[in-house]
Amino acid sequence: MSESYEFKLFDDKLKKKYLLSQIFDGEVNLFQILLAPLDPQHPDYEEWKYQLEENKKVLKQLMDVYEKLGGTYDLQEIRNVINNAQ
Repeated sequence: MSESYEFKLFDDKLKKKYLLSQIFDGEVNLFQILLAPLDPQHPDYEEWKYQLEENKKVLKQLMDVYEKLGGTYDLQEIRNVINNAQ
């Protein structure tokens, strides 16, 4: 993030919860993609592969920001985010 903004309400704790939620959604999406793999000879393989790689790239970006904020993958914290999202 090259631009900056001084957040008044959206503190690091809320940012981490938001990012964990996005990471969870991204991993669910990745799981869905991996559940339906396509053969390299399939006409839609390139699109499937692109979706797979893009999803992994976005997940990496989210995880990098989350970890820079001091986020950990503590099971209790993850449960709180997942339980609130349902």
